[in-house]
Amino acid sequence: IRFLTGETKLKDALKCSKRSIPFRQNLVRELKFLDASVELMDCLRRNGIEVTRLTARTIVRLENLEEQPDEEPLPELTPEEMRCLKLIVQVWRCSFQDSRVNELYFLKRGWMDTINDLNGKALGCADCLSALVSNNEELVRGIGTNMLQRFCEFIQILGPDETWLNFMRSICSCQGQAIQEKQQLVLQLMYSVGDFATEEARKKWGGNREQLLLAVKLSETAKLQLP
Repeated sequence: IRFLTGETKLKDALKCSKRSIPFRQNLVRELKFLDASVELMDCLRRNGIEVTRLTARTIVRLENLEEQPDEEPLPELTPEEMRCLKLIVQVWRCSFQDSRVNELYFLKRGWMDTINDLNGKALGCADCLSALVSNNEELVRGIGTNMLQRFCEFIQILGPDETWLNFMRSICSCQGQAIQEKQQLVLQLMYSVGDFATEEARKKWGGNREQLLLAVKLSETAKLQLP
């Protein structure tokens, strides 16, 4: 992270906010450092270094949810293990920040799905994914329904954290230009599936409006006399 950004004075690399250096971004791609970082993440997860509970930046007390009687407690990661996973995600973000070549490199190797699989686990993947697609129309158009539906599920499970809503917003336009098919898809997923939606779509998304959005209902007895 410090190599990519040239930030040498900051003690905590996770707090680095400097822009990455394009030449160094090209180096980490050409030297296959990006490939190695993805392999490292896969290796850690295969060996049990995996976040098993969904969470968000808002306070969600999952311990208060009812658990299945036979469900064994899920192992918690140590702070050092969590930090390791977060650092890998931060490396990814720095590597493709404002770099169209590296963004497409991620897309062609299917690593967008890897990032999405890690979403909702307090690793910064939603922000990472937003940064990946924010200035690349090709990547935005490549985002499918399943990925968006997963973000809707995060809102249902974890509450209306701005992380999920910011991602929904980021795919509706790119560089100031509206992407109508994505705007329509977000509208169908979160508000109304439409009169001509298939039965399958109605079953999957029909209840999202009531579950995700605020509603206002008028009282039967008015307490204020209107003129």
